Amino acid sequence: MKEFKEWLSDNLRYFMLGLAVIILLVLIFLGFRLIKNITSEPAAKTGRETETSKETESETQQETKTEKNTEKETESEKEQPTPDSRQTSETKPAETEEVQTQAPVTEAPQTEVAQTEAPQTEAPQTDPPQTEAYIPPEPVYITTNGAVYIREAPSYEGEILGVLEAGQTVEFLEDAQGWYKVNADGLIGYVGARFFY
Repeated sequence: MKEFKEWLSDNLRYFMLGLAVIILLVLIFLGFRLIKNITSEPAAKTGRETETSKETESETQQETKTEKNTEKETESEKEQPTPDSRQTSETKPAETEEVQTQAPVTEAPQTEVAQTEAPQTEAPQTDPPQTEAYIPPEPVYITTNGAVYIREAPSYEGEILGVLEAGQTVEFLEDAQGWYKVNADGLIGYVGARFFY
């Protein structure tokens, strides 16, 4: 038993590798079948649509042939002389009417254009706009993370106006490309943005 355990531990990696290869092959096979089913479904749908369109075309052709045959029959009946050619003029119009009623009517339906009046709406009464009193935005306060210089311009070349101590809270005014414009107890200037929490 001890020898089997040693043999198994020595060859376990090969068994695992073989098992992984078999699983990979099964997944590839199933993937190809899935792709084949997906790509064959649209083709089957297209085939069904083609059959349906062919059936519609054949029905349309049959209807056209029927209409032509009916027209030919109607024309041949008009051209054929009646067996009793001595009929009075009063009976001939009646026969003509019969022939005309037998012919299929293929006129396009007439549509009536309804005249619609634009709905009359009254202009809504609006109150004159009321101007609201200007409410200044709430000030934003930030705290320095170390002792820093406050400068006149947003650059290291700007004149130093003063020094802010570590942990000092100042009012934030605006962000100027990596420099914060701040108000520190009435002293307005710029400090590098990296020096604040």
